[in-house]
Amino acid sequence: MSSTLSLERARFALGEVNRAKEQLDEAGADDYAALCRRLPAMIVGNGLGQALAYLLADDEGEHKKASWRLYDGLSQWLIHKRRIYSVNGSGDLMDVLVSGDRQSYVHAQRECMELLVWLKRFADARIGKPAQRPEGERL
Repeated sequence: MSSTLSLERARFALGEVNRAKEQLDEAGADDYAALCRRLPAMIVGNGLGQALAYLLADDEGEHKKASWRLYDGLSQWLIHKRRIYSVNGSGDLMDVLVSGDRQSYVHAQRECMELLVWLKRFADARIGKPAQRPEGERL
């Protein structure tokens, strides 16, 4: 049975959310879920490049925060799974995004929006919204 692109996105998103929940502390997981909910509006309002730049700036080069976990997941999806960009040089998403053509940029933005639908759903289901958890309940 062949897998549809939507199911591939769902499978990938579930893995990313599970990794975020395992690798981040409770506050970091909450931040990850919040970023999954907020990033689509940031992309629509400012464009993919600006939204990704926000994630990088928020991480402050540490590669440990929720913002890096989300940036890295989007990078893996666009470069290695969907192969919208070929890996040249550093293989960093921001590098290939700004050096690519408009058609690839639009495709990448559309793919991010589609993937974020699944990321939001799974983040809400697996991590939850802070207000949904009873006081003191741990992940």
